[in-house]
Amino acid sequence: MDILSWQGYGLSKTTGVAGFPNGEAYRVGKTFPDAVISRAYLRETVPLTTGGDSGAPSANSTEKRQLILEAGHYSAADVFNTNAYANNARTQFMNWALINNAAWDYPANALGFTNGVSAELDLDSWSARAGIFQVSRQANALRMDWNLADAWSWAVEVERRQSYWSHPGAVRMLAYDEHAHMGSYQQALSDPQNIAALGQRGYRSKYGFGINVEQEIRKDVGVFARLGWNDGKTQTWEFTDVDRTASAGISL
Repeated sequence: MDILSWQGYGLSKTTGVAGFPNGEAYRVGKTFPDAVISRAYLRETVPLTTGGDSGAPSANSTEKRQLILEAGHYSAADVFNTNAYANNARTQFMNWALINNAAWDYPANALGFTNGVSAELDLDSWSARAGIFQVSRQANALRMDWNLADAWSWAVEVERRQSYWSHPGAVRMLAYDEHAHMGSYQQALSDPQNIAALGQRGYRSKYGFGINVEQEIRKDVGVFARLGWNDGKTQTWEFTDVDRTASAGISL
């Protein structure tokens, strides 16, 4: 279990730019210290063996065979779209569009956490992940939508690990589909006078894809890149207003 405590506000209350420059700034600012349970989940790791194989990983870190199951309250970004060089606003890059795939409207409350289940299968240099999570009741709000038949978000990811001259790297491909009480951009444009009166919202879906690459060049030097796309037809619900993204960089 993890406890999160925070205080203060992001610049301009964390509005005005989609690739916000501070990944530690939340949209729910506080003038006094507040605290929540950020993670409380169960994880089970099941080693997979074949024949006389002990299941223990070799000296090559790309080789492992296991099944990992998780359920509870945590971040979908803990499991999907990770990157060794651009994933943590406290120790690496700070911009939202660098620490994550900005086109993935990943399921989360306003603090970045949700409830869900996920599974990961690791077979030597390959991994496959799948998970389904709750979404917010309102756009980027703290309360979750418990209409589980209509409000949910799933993600799948395939990862291929490789090593060149003993320098590890990985390529990950992500797909997601989100169902939430989102507004339709086309409906809003077709009837702009009634946006406030009618709400212009129903349970709709948003889907997208992402590519995530990392590669060590030498010790303490690595490169990374991400590409992302979503259909852009519905209101951004959880993360930030980005339909297309491309990022790349080097970490020293």
